[in-house]
Amino acid sequence: MFETKELRDITIHLHGLTGMNEKHYFYYDESNNIRRFRIREGRLNAPIESNFVLGGVVHEENSINFDYCKLKNNLMLQENVVDIKLKNISKGNFIQCLESKRLTTFFEWLLESDLYIHYFALNPFYFSIVDIVDSAVANSEIAMKLDRGFVDVMKSNLYTATKNDPEKFINLISTFGYPNLMKDRIVPFIEELIELIRVYEKKSNLEVGLVSLRHILKESISKGEMVFLEGNKDHILIEDFMHFYLQPIYMFINSKHDFDEESTVFSLVEKLQPSYGGELITNFSQSDSKDNKMIQISDIITGLMAKFLDYITGSNISEIQTAFQNLSEKQQDNFDKLRQLINKSNNYNKAFLNYSLSIEDRYKLFFLGL
Repeated sequence: MFETKELRDITIHLHGLTGMNEKHYFYYDESNNIRRFRIREGRLNAPIESNFVLGGVVHEENSINFDYCKLKNNLMLQENVVDIKLKNISKGNFIQCLESKRLTTFFEWLLESDLYIHYFALNPFYFSIVDIVDSAVANSEIAMKLDRGFVDVMKSNLYTATKNDPEKFINLISTFGYPNLMKDRIVPFIEELIELIRVYEKKSNLEVGLVSLRHILKESISKGEMVFLEGNKDHILIEDFMHFYLQPIYMFINSKHDFDEESTVFSLVEKLQPSYGGELITNFSQSDSKDNKMIQISDIITGLMAKFLDYITGSNISEIQTAFQNLSEKQQDNFDKLRQLINKSNNYNKAFLNYSLSIEDRYKLFFLGL
C-alpha cells in the first residue's frame, strides 16, 4: 500500500492549509489530458504552452443550493443536448470565449449557487525541466542555503528562456535521453547546457536567474551527478498523471470525490492501493458524464480554465495588457465574473486552487487580479 498520511500532514503544515478535514463533494473533469508527456523523434508530444487542468465544482456535504434544470433552461440549449460541454457554451480561444452570452448565464448561475470551483493546473513542460535546477542546487552547499523563492526564479527563468527559444534545448535533452542521464554523459550534458544558457543570457532579460544557474551547474561538473535526472526512463518526461488525481483524494480525506471516467488512471491508482493511517482509501468513484450533471458543469470549468491558462502561458505580459485593454464590454463583464468565481473559491479554501506554473506565469495571473 501507498501510505499518504505523513505526506498529507507535511503538505498541510508547509502551506498553512486549513479546512482540510471538512466534508465536501468534489466533482472532476479534465482538459488537455495527454496522459504521458514525452519526447518522440526530437519533438514534444504536446505544445509547450499547453496546460493540463483537473478540477470542476465542489460543495459542502449538506449544501443543495444549485438548480441544474434552471441553468439548462436559461442556457436555451437544443433539446437533444444531454451532455453539456464547454463547446455548447462558448467557442474559440479564451478571449473569443469571453464574448459568449451563455457564458454570462453560466457564471451568474454559479455565483448565485453554493458551488465553488476547484482545480489543479499543470504546465507539463515547466514541471519537466525544474529537476535540472533542483539537481544542480542539491550539488551546491551555497545554493542549498538560497531562499526557495530565488530557486523558483531560476526555474522560471530557465523555463521562459527555453520556451521562447525551444529548438536547441529540446534537441539537447533529446540527444542525452533526458530525464535519464547515464553516468558517463552527465558532465557532457551539463557542459552543453551551460553553453546553451550563455546563449539564452544574451537573448533575454533573464540574466539574474540564468547566470546564477550557470554558476551552480559548474559545481555539478565536479560532482558528476544530477540526482533527479538519473534512473528514469529515456525521453519520458511525465510517466503518467496518476498522482495529480490522487493528491486531492488524500488531501481532502473526509470528502467524496467523483471523477469523469478515466480507466487508465484509476487502474494505476488501484494497483498503488493508497492508504491513510493504514486503511485503504475508498472515498473516490468514477461516473459517466452523461449521467452526472456536476461532472458536466466541471467540463465547462476545466475547459475554460485550460483555454485561459494556455493563453496566459502563450502570451507575454505586454500582449496580455494590450488584449485586456481592448476587451468589449461583454468580454470584460465575463472576465470579471470569472475573477469573482475564482476569488470566491480561493477565499473559502485556498487549497481548492492549485498551480504548477512558473513565477512569470503566476505573475501574469496576479496582474489580472487573480
